[in-house]
Amino acid sequence: MEQKKNTHHKHRERLLETIKQVGFDKLNDINALEFVLTLIIPRKDTNPLAHELLNHFGSFSKVLDADFSELVHIFGLGERSATLIKLLPEIFRRYQIDRLGKNPVINTIGDMIAYFKPRLENKSNEEFIVTGLNNKGRVVAEKTISVGGKNNVAIDKKDLSLFLLNKSVSSVIFAHNHPGADPRPSKADIETTENLREFLKINNVRLEDHIIVGEDSVYSMNLLQYIEEKDIRG
Repeated sequence: MEQKKNTHHKHRERLLETIKQVGFDKLNDINALEFVLTLIIPRKDTNPLAHELLNHFGSFSKVLDADFSELVHIFGLGERSATLIKLLPEIFRRYQIDRLGKNPVINTIGDMIAYFKPRLENKSNEEFIVTGLNNKGRVVAEKTISVGGKNNVAIDKKDLSLFLLNKSVSSVIFAHNHPGADPRPSKADIETTENLREFLKINNVRLEDHIIVGEDSVYSMNLLQYIEEKDIRG
């Protein structure tokens, strides 16, 4: 048993040394996932489990994005380990959001993508965010005004009215997500955006844009086009 423990320890040390030399991003999926699992399951050979997870889900990212209910049914993973795996994307999300600071300036479509994508990508349910900017484009307020199911959210204008009481808000950006789908706006998205635009006008607030975050791309309702895509579309 002691020999087996020492073998695992040496293997982990070699894996860590490889990461220090070439970087985590240079590892193949097996070694990358194996290393992550060593942090979650400290006294076990995690290589077979890494293979099992990749065979089942298909890729490193799909393992981290898998539903908790699927993860706990993989042999070798308990509820604690599955919970820790599910926390990893949330840790990365917090890191990305925190890097921007509390009140960044949003003046370009690139700024919008950097701000909203980490907040909304890979969420399992639709969320609708309103972000208020001052007259210099700096974020002064933000509120999630609706969380719905996988395909819809309901917007309460009372919540939006309370948000607009912030006298520093001169314009807003709306953003919501399409879980597991492309970001093209539905008919309801278009109608909602126009209704909210008129509501904002009454309150002397300008709508800068409505950003939709999909599974692998982002859509700008202001520009009426995809902004960021993983795949090159014809």
